[in-house]
Amino acid sequence: MKKDYIKHMLYSGVIGIIFWVVGEVMYDLLTNKIWQPLGIATYFCIFAIIMIIGMYLLAIFRGDYNKAIDKGAKPISDNLGTIFLLIIVFFLSAGIFEFLYELGGKSIINEPTSYVFFD
Repeated sequence: MKKDYIKHMLYSGVIGIIFWVVGEVMYDLLTNKIWQPLGIATYFCIFAIIMIIGMYLLAIFRGDYNKAIDKGAKPISDNLGTIFLLIIVFFLSAGIFEFLYELGGKSIINEPTSYVFFD
């Protein structure tokens, strides 16, 4: 039982390292070379795809995927449309939120003009 936790932690670490490497390479390419809301949306979609693949592989390695299929669950090939739709929604929402964030402009911070010290 304890070995399963260690395997899962190692697996999560590997997925995290893969995303970190891909993310470091892609972030500069996506945010400095193209329109930033589009770049951020693409960046988040890459993250979602890596996580979906990672969760799918983890389910296969653990044997949960085959158990679910044996109990009558649909295979992932039947759910690709739903996954694709979720990625599109994720892409659009990330792009819209980044666009709205950029519309906010620079905030004006009120600098204090005097200080009061108590003894």
